[in-house]
This record gives sequence, structure tokens and C-alpha cells, in this order.
Amino acid sequence: MSDVLALTFGESILVVIVLAVYAAVIWMILDILRRPDLSGVEKVLWSIFGLVFSIATLIVYVVWVRKKDYSR
Repeated sequence: MSDVLALTFGESILVVIVLAVYAAVIWMILDILRRPDLSGVEKVLWSIFGLVFSIATLIVYVVWVRKKDYSR
């Protein structure tokens, strides 16, 4: 019975990576929803792409969109 929940070291690392990616995607979506410089349509599109293409959208968002200064 306990063998069902037993993970190898590699599987444990993979689980941690997957959880970290999805935590980062949730952060990205929350950040998108708070941004004043994006319109409603842009927010919806970024959120949908973030859910469907998690890692690629996260990389593009951090490198391209997040670097813009919207604090002014």
C-alpha cells in the first residue's frame, strides 16, 4: 500500500519543478490582471496563453512584458 505513494528521487524533482512552474504561472496571471497598461482583451489573451502554453508564455512574459516600467 505504501508503494503507491513512493516516489523516486527523479520523480520528486520533477514534481517540484512542475509545481514551481504552475506557481510561477499563477503569479504571472495575477500580475497580468493587476497591470494598468494592458487592456481587458490583452489580459484575457495573456491569461489564456499562460494556461495553455505555460512555460513558453511565462518566458515571453518575463523577458518582454514584465521589463516594461508601468509604475509611472
